Amino acid sequence: MQLRAIMLVDLDLPDFTAAAKLEQRLNGILEDIKDTNKGVTYTALDIKERRGNQKPDIKNMAFRQNKPVN
Repeated sequence: MQLRAIMLVDLDLPDFTAAAKLEQRLNGILEDIKDTNKGVTYTALDIKERRGNQKPDIKNMAFRQNKPVN
């Protein structure tokens, strides 16, 4: 069975240096999850600036898949 797990973490950090350090740490955590769980075939992390303080409902979020341009 193929499944996809979506995780969402809102961050409030003082500066870009702290953001970069946390990004490295989060990437390490994802790699650890992949290395210790044979069922995990792929992990990805993308950190972007967020706007507002409302908590999104990830069940209603739409995720698009960009197709490469030939």
